[in-house]
Amino acid sequence: MKELTRNNLKKMLLSASKELILHSDEITKIDALFEKRNYGLVTCKIGKILETKVENWEENISIKRFFTSLGEEVIACVYGTSGPLWGNLFIGLGTPLTNETTLTKENLKEMFSKSLSEVFELTPAGLGDKTFLDAYIPAVEYIKGYSGESITQMFLIAYKEAEKGAIKTKNYMAKFGTAKNYQEKTIGTIDIGAYSIAILFKGFSDSFSK
Repeated sequence: MKELTRNNLKKMLLSASKELILHSDEITKIDALFEKRNYGLVTCKIGKILETKVENWEENISIKRFFTSLGEEVIACVYGTSGPLWGNLFIGLGTPLTNETTLTKENLKEMFSKSLSEVFELTPAGLGDKTFLDAYIPAVEYIKGYSGESITQMFLIAYKEAEKGAIKTKNYMAKFGTAKNYQEKTIGTIDIGAYSIAILFKGFSDSFSK
């Protein structure tokens, strides 16, 4: 596949929403190791917002406006720092667009690059800090550097990069959020934010085989 149609994009987003909802209980169990039980609720909420927005996406709403509206609703409805971080992720995807009705590989490179920049506006975290950026940065960097022609392949490997990044967080000590209070005790446990990003990209990739 060399470009994404609106329907392709809808399938990607619905697949991602289902994955976020499906894994929310698992994420809650991991979160509970550090006295918190709400990140699974966060990912479930984001998944449901995403699902509803796609199902109600009217033809006169551009792809750009869709992502802006999605991000704004996530910020408004998801509590704590997660709302702005995930919200900016989605808003950034729409920022480089104008009135595109299909998305090329170059569009997607610009979208994910801007998305990452928007997230960086809100956090000083980087690779190795045990946050969702440990999965998002490698996935986005792969997309930005992709030289092939197949968007399907691009998202498959981006998912693998996100997954590898999430698994690496088991080796890190938490530096942000409530988990940072547990210091060395957080080593050996996957970061739920990074895991959620891997799940998001799994949904994107899986949509092409459905």
